[in-house]
Amino acid sequence: MYCVREYENYKSLLHESFANVSGRVSFTSDLWTACNNCGFLTLTAHYVDDSWSLRSKILNFRYCGALHTGVDVRKSMDVMVEYLKKELMQSSPLPCNGKFFHCAFNGKLCLDVVTRWSSTYTMLRKALEAKEALLLFTNRYLGIYYRLDADEWDTIQNICDFLQPFYDITVLFSSVEYPTANLYFVSVLRIEYVIYQAHKDLKLSPMATVMLKKFEGYWEHYSLILSIVVALDPSYKLY
Repeated sequence: MYCVREYENYKSLLHESFANVSGRVSFTSDLWTACNNCGFLTLTAHYVDDSWSLRSKILNFRYCGALHTGVDVRKSMDVMVEYLKKELMQSSPLPCNGKFFHCAFNGKLCLDVVTRWSSTYTMLRKALEAKEALLLFTNRYLGIYYRLDADEWDTIQNICDFLQPFYDITVLFSSVEYPTANLYFVSVLRIEYVIYQAHKDLKLSPMATVMLKKFEGYWEHYSLILSIVVALDPSYKLY
């Protein structure tokens, strides 16, 4: 009886929390297999409360019987794609009446993290990859107030292009599977060149000025030993 009372208590609290939600509620579902090879399905609601905190509540947890194999998932995806195609056709006609319409799932959107500079690049890159979907979503559900214009998308593209060398070189230096000493000198010069080039862009110039000041503080004196490594590297032959 205690379990039933607790269940009813938390159920009423859940109803009250949703009654106070002033914004939209998003739903996600997840199929997973337990250690006993039984399949389960969960339905979760996500919303932002009045304190601007993201909340997630499990609404249902159900035993699915059979395992969720790739075949079963594909059948479900086929149903979803057909539904999505009908929704898109209502907004604007698809080429060839949607005959060649298909969906590609390239990952989730990311948020910026203050303590991880690379998250800014990842966030912008993911947003550019999902540009068409974001435009469709804002037009359909949020309105023009939340939609980025062409100039703003161009700014995002420019910032992403500017940050990409920093991301690539960070990944290059972080490797533990190959030596990186010979990569140091050329990579640092590349970063310096990218920062100087950014000064030519009026929108990137303020950011590049701050970055150049920090760069000169760290790399005012290049390491002579690591510079010699470049001269000894056969891939950088000096003529």
